[in-house]
Amino acid sequence: MAVFDLPVREALRTIGDATVVWTGFDADWYRAAHAADLTDPESMLESELFRFYLDRGQRLGHSPNRLFDEAWHLRTYPGIAELVRAGEYASAFDAYCRGGNRDRSPHWLFDEAEYRRLNPDIADSVLDSAQLANGYDHFLRAGDKEGRRGHPLFDHAYYLARLPEDKRTLAREIGPFAQFLRQPSDKVPTSPLFDPIWYLGRYPAVAQSIADGVWRSALEHYCCNETPTEFDPLPDFSEDWYLARNPALRSEEHTSELQSH
Repeated sequence: MAVFDLPVREALRTIGDATVVWTGFDADWYRAAHAADLTDPESMLESELFRFYLDRGQRLGHSPNRLFDEAWHLRTYPGIAELVRAGEYASAFDAYCRGGNRDRSPHWLFDEAEYRRLNPDIADSVLDSAQLANGYDHFLRAGDKEGRRGHPLFDHAYYLARLPEDKRTLAREIGPFAQFLRQPSDKVPTSPLFDPIWYLGRYPAVAQSIADGVWRSALEHYCCNETPTEFDPLPDFSEDWYLARNPALRSEEHTSELQSH
């Protein structure tokens, strides 16, 4: 596979000009997502938002679009976070653009290594011939619409079957994953492995944090909170019960976190 290795200032494009999907700067999403850090977001032109992200937004921990989660990436890869703090990279997204996209995941709902493992037909030569940067680029362009799985907690068929018809039409047009990121809802489960309605009833403080705008969905909280073993995904699985009977997993989890890079 050809290496996509460009600094963020060269890699990032407006959505219409992006040849690699995840390099597209989404001005409307950025304006809404990071309004608190913008002086007058509604009056800012796309070019002004674009420049703000490059000059200041990266230092503030902003994501350039909904396809890359800067905060999650920094927590998941502490080695990258350290390099960002040291000034080696402008942001986690910068590190991802500079070749990190080959072996690191961009978002809490997409696993690059697992996607490649589950889809052996997407060989490096296939990505090369299609001029795709990595598995995520393929997933966003084709795999999502084809129903290929990018994460254990997002089952395309399961999710589509439970979507209201009006949202199902959009999901089929742009891809279920893309539709979920645009319109996350706790009323529609994305997998039989996670029950959002039960989760919010079990953890009312999480429901309140979503209402307060801290999280966008129960699934995001479950995947991104800093103490994941304190939350059960559904009534049929207990973290405490499982870990009490498999104590070695606690030390293995700690070791895995230390080795993340």
